[in-house]
Amino acid sequence: MKKMLLIIILLFSININAGENAGVGIGPLYGYDSTTETNILGLDLSYTHFTIFTASIQPRLFLEETSSNNYGVDLQFTVWYPVLNIGGGLGYSSLGSENIVYHLFFGFPLPNPYFEGYKWIEVFYVEPYYRYNFYSDFNSHEFGIFIKVSNYMFMPR
Repeated sequence: MKKMLLIIILLFSININAGENAGVGIGPLYGYDSTTETNILGLDLSYTHFTIFTASIQPRLFLEETSSNNYGVDLQFTVWYPVLNIGGGLGYSSLGSENIVYHLFFGFPLPNPYFEGYKWIEVFYVEPYYRYNFYSDFNSHEFGIFIKVSNYMFMPR
């Protein structure tokens, strides 16, 4: 928990130094892996720079009915186009036999046009996504949704 708090503080301090060209976002994620039939809960911490480049870290918990729960963490890099967030990343997962997972990511950020900001929060949005995961011994299809707030207005209202 202390490490997570330090990461959040670091992201906000980077944002202060970057001025108006950067921002951070945070929010929960829910996903479903159709290949392994697993529900996924997690948290997304993201840093956006120069409007379109985003790096994020996502600690995740895989909730399985038939066995013990697994966990993982992903590092993801994306480029945001007007209607699509495209990228990929790598991470650690207790699901695969070698524990390393690579993925491709496609997200569709949908801002709330009625949200007018509150204190440091500039935008509130949901982002449905699709992620194709490459494990060492299998590949999987993941569908999900992020619910996020950000202190950087990188999308038009």
